[in-house]
Formats: sequence, structure tokens, C-alpha cells
Amino acid sequence: YIDMSFAIAIPSFNRPKTIKKTLNILEKYNFDKSIITIFLDSEQEKEKYVEEIGTDYTIVIHKHNNIGELREFIRHYYKEGTHLFSLDDDIEQVKEMIDKKTGKEIDNLKQFVLDAFKKCVEAGYYIWGVYPVDNYFFMNKKTTTDLKFICASFHGYIVRHDLDLKIEFSIKEDYVNTIQHYIKDGGVVRFNNITTKTKYYQKTGGCFTRFGDRLKESEAIANQIQIKYPQYVSKRQRKNGMWEIRLKRQKKKSN
Repeated sequence: YIDMSFAIAIPSFNRPKTIKKTLNILEKYNFDKSIITIFLDSEQEKEKYVEEIGTDYTIVIHKHNNIGELREFIRHYYKEGTHLFSLDDDIEQVKEMIDKKTGKEIDNLKQFVLDAFKKCVEAGYYIWGVYPVDNYFFMNKKTTTDLKFICASFHGYIVRHDLDLKIEFSIKEDYVNTIQHYIKDGGVVRFNNITTKTKYYQKTGGCFTRFGDRLKESEAIANQIQIKYPQYVSKRQRKNGMWEIRLKRQKKKSN
């Protein structure tokens, strides 16, 4: 494993103050600002961000209608083979499980990201992620490669421009992205001892807030995904009315 370099992408929408959370985390762990690119929707938006965070970061404008479109643009923005660490704009903490009740802030995030890409390269996989819920009770210390959800809020992938990895859904695109990688490569890497503190479905800003009716959108997309990938997903409605996708456990693939 030779290439120890990677790039960082942060998609953001209408959250010039919130993004400081993620940028502060990256600064705390000594990530070089020169490798960080923030992806926004408009020049007007860029002005607001520059007011808050200054001019140290590369900012790329791409007009888009939803987070799926933006993630697809980001996938093609970087050249093939790039090791891309992508995280959302509202990451407050990166945490490591100690036991079923306790955890701590991760000691060396940069080393973790390097090791995550190294694991992918050595095992022949192209995407990695962490445990999607901040709850130590459900976490474990295993690194898995079967079909487990890779949440887009904090993940890394080796860039390929292949058509069968095209992001076609406006939301829940990370479930589909997980399935696409699993079908293509036979596995995805997930570190079940690492998680992040963040706020999913925030009410102010964020790439999700574009939809007038999030409930209808979540149901429509969940239906479409289930129709396209019946072998891999089931869907259910949460107490708050939102529809969510569940990945089905798959039989172990023989080599």
C-alpha cells in the first residue's frame, strides 16, 4: 500500500455557520486545509460562507436540486483512483467505542482515515464507513465486509466513474450507493467501533431541506428503491412518519 494521500469533500447547503463544526474537527486533527473542498449551490451562498470561514478552503459551485445530484457531481469532480473522504457539514465529534456503555473521542482521525483506505485496498473493496448511529450498546469492535449500510455523512471511497455506480436518487442515495458497491465488489467495509455525533434531518439548512414535503418524498423514494433492489432492501415507517430503508442480510458470497 503506497498511496497515503487522500482528498476531503464536504457537500453543504445553506449552513455557513454549521459547517464550522466539521471544519473545527478537521482542524483539531491537523488535516491540511489545502485538501478540503466545500461544494455549494451558488455564488450568493459562497459569499455567506466566506464571511464565516474565510478564504482558506477551496469552494466549488454546482447548481443542484438535491443531495443525490451533488454527490454524483462530486464523484466525477475527482479523477479516478482518488481516495476521497466525504463528510457532512454538521459533524460534532468522531467517537470510538470502549465498551457497550462508554466511548471516547477518537485519538487520531487522520490515521484512522488512512487505515480505512488501506483496508479497502488490501481487501479489494472501494468504500468504507462507520456505525451510523451514536449508540455504543448496538456497536461492536468488528470490522465487517458484508452488506451493511454505509452512511454518506461520514465515509470514504476510491473514486470510479463507472455507470453502475451512478447516484440516481434524490435522498437515501447512500443506501443505494452501498448496494451498488456491494453488487459490484462483493462487499463494503464498515468499522462498527467508530461513530459520529451529528444531527440527522435538521430543520435549518442542509441538503435535505429542499423538499416541501419530506414525508411524501421519503415514501416515494423508499418505494422506488425497494422496486429496483427487492433482494437487498425492505422498508418501514418510523414513528415520526418518515419512511426508512433496511438492508436485508445477505448469504455469504463464495469466493
